[in-house]
Amino acid sequence: MTENDLLTVYEAADCLSLSRQSVYKYIKNGIIPAFKDPFDRLLIPRTYIEGLLTGCLVDHNTCNIVRSVGEG
Repeated sequence: MTENDLLTVYEAADCLSLSRQSVYKYIKNGIIPAFKDPFDRLLIPRTYIEGLLTGCLVDHNTCNIVRSVGEG
Protein backbone atom coordinates (compact mmCIF):
# COMPACT_ATOMS: atom_id res chain seq x y z
CA MET A 1 0.00 0.00 0.00
CA THR A 2 1.23 3.46 -0.81
CA GLU A 3 0.46 6.65 1.04
CA ASN A 4 -2.17 7.50 -1.61
CA ASP A 5 -4.00 4.27 -0.74
CA LEU A 6 -4.52 5.40 2.85
CA LEU A 7 -6.58 8.08 4.57
CA THR A 8 -6.08 9.75 7.91
CA VAL A 9 -8.96 9.83 10.36
CA TYR A 10 -9.53 13.48 9.43
CA GLU A 11 -9.72 12.64 5.70
CA ALA A 12 -12.01 9.66 6.28
CA ALA A 13 -14.30 11.75 8.48
CA ASP A 14 -14.49 14.38 5.75
CA CYS A 15 -15.32 11.77 3.08
CA LEU A 16 -18.00 10.17 5.22
CA SER A 17 -19.42 13.46 6.55
CA LEU A 18 -18.77 12.30 10.10
CA SER A 19 -16.94 13.84 13.02
CA ARG A 20 -13.43 12.63 13.77
CA GLN A 21 -14.74 11.39 17.11
CA SER A 22 -17.26 9.16 15.31
CA VAL A 23 -14.54 7.71 13.08
CA TYR A 24 -12.35 7.01 16.13
CA LYS A 25 -15.33 5.30 17.79
CA TYR A 26 -15.98 3.14 14.70
CA ILE A 27 -12.30 2.17 14.60
CA LYS A 28 -12.30 1.32 18.31
CA ASN A 29 -15.44 -0.83 17.87
CA GLY A 30 -13.96 -2.61 14.84
CA ILE A 31 -16.41 -1.17 12.34
CA ILE A 32 -13.76 0.68 10.31
CA PRO A 33 -10.40 -1.06 9.85
CA ALA A 34 -7.31 0.99 10.62
CA PHE A 35 -3.68 0.59 11.58
CA LYS A 36 -0.97 2.81 12.99
CA ASP A 37 1.95 4.01 10.90
CA PRO A 38 5.47 4.48 12.30
CA PHE A 39 4.48 8.00 13.41
CA ASP A 40 1.56 6.63 15.48
CA ARG A 41 -1.11 8.00 13.10
CA LEU A 42 -4.18 5.87 12.47
CA LEU A 43 -4.59 5.17 8.76
CA ILE A 44 -7.61 3.75 6.95
CA PRO A 45 -7.49 1.97 3.57
CA ARG A 46 -9.00 4.24 0.90
CA THR A 47 -10.69 1.26 -0.80
CA TYR A 48 -12.69 0.57 2.35
CA ILE A 49 -14.03 4.13 2.52
CA GLU A 50 -14.70 4.20 -1.24
CA GLY A 51 -16.64 0.95 -0.90
CA LEU A 52 -18.79 2.42 1.84
CA LEU A 53 -19.47 5.52 -0.23
CA THR A 54 -20.50 3.55 -3.32
CA GLY A 55 -22.77 1.20 -1.42
CA CYS A 56 -20.55 -1.83 -1.92
CA LEU A 57 -19.85 -4.58 0.54
CA VAL A 58 -16.20 -4.51 1.54
CA ASP A 59 -14.17 -7.40 2.96
CA HIS A 60 -13.14 -6.11 6.37
CA ASN A 61 -9.87 -8.10 6.38
CA THR A 62 -8.57 -7.25 2.91
CA CYS A 63 -10.53 -4.01 2.33
CA ASN A 64 -11.38 -5.26 -1.17
CA ILE A 65 -14.82 -4.64 -2.62
CA VAL A 66 -16.70 -7.95 -2.54
CA ARG A 67 -19.84 -7.01 -4.42
CA SER A 68 -22.32 -4.24 -4.88
CA VAL A 69 -25.24 -4.18 -2.50
CA GLY A 70 -28.20 -5.79 -4.21
CA GLU A 71 -26.12 -8.30 -6.17
CA GLY A 72 -26.98 -11.92 -5.42
